[in-house]
Amino acid sequence: MKTIAHLSDLHFGAEDATLAKHLAADVAAAEPTVVAISGDLTQRARTHEFTAAKAWLDTLPGAKVVVPGNHDVPLWNVLRRAFAPLSRFRQILESEPDPVWSDDGLLVLGVNTARSGTISGGRISPSQVACVRAQLETKGTGRLRVLVAHHPFAPTARHSIVAGGPSAIADFADAGLDLVLGGHHHVPFAGDLAEWHVGLASTVLVSHAATALSPRVRGHANGWTRITVQGHRVSFDVREFVAGKFRSATGASFRRTSTGWLRA
Repeated sequence: MKTIAHLSDLHFGAEDATLAKHLAADVAAAEPTVVAISGDLTQRARTHEFTAAKAWLDTLPGAKVVVPGNHDVPLWNVLRRAFAPLSRFRQILESEPDPVWSDDGLLVLGVNTARSGTISGGRISPSQVACVRAQLETKGTGRLRVLVAHHPFAPTARHSIVAGGPSAIADFADAGLDLVLGGHHHVPFAGDLAEWHVGLASTVLVSHAATALSPRVRGHANGWTRITVQGHRVSFDVREFVAGKFRSATGASFRRTSTGWLRA
């Protein structure tokens, strides 16, 4: 069995320190194979915020796949925002904003959708799509193929799909993508992208994680999503922080069939 700990929107600089300790303990108890962080590790992309995020991540077990979010691009420093938007992210957290990690059962690809020219929205470029597709096709055989991005490929009332997302997800489905992990919403959700993307070549599952540590919970508790992969089954356990502890809030399970992923 493989376990993916999906965390998002940590927002160090506005985090609850006590909650951070509880979260680290709950993630560690899951013994994750890999921890996937889908962006917004900081509140305002300041050096001390990245340093705090790095120190906290170092306490977690498992491999790490970390991508930036729009909050990881400086807002007030116009020159840095224009010419070196991810310099602090690269220097402190992750040198490669489009990271790749794999083992015998998982292929996890990160893609940077944060852009210096926008305040909140993101974009995935044609060159990124081509690169992800090539890796799905060449490295994905026999593995569950996972994509990690900050901006969503499924909309909510507050946010639309990432720019370039509809054509990108069609390409990724054609290349065999199984699961996309995202954040930005601060709203937890696990399901099937077919609800928003009609006519995909294959089923693509989706996990949106709640904000892990930010007080901007938007009607939902702070939390994260534990994803377990066992044989031809993928299960989602949305963990919420309620009354001083983490608990399972909602869940969903899917099994792979000859026609795609079906809710189990």
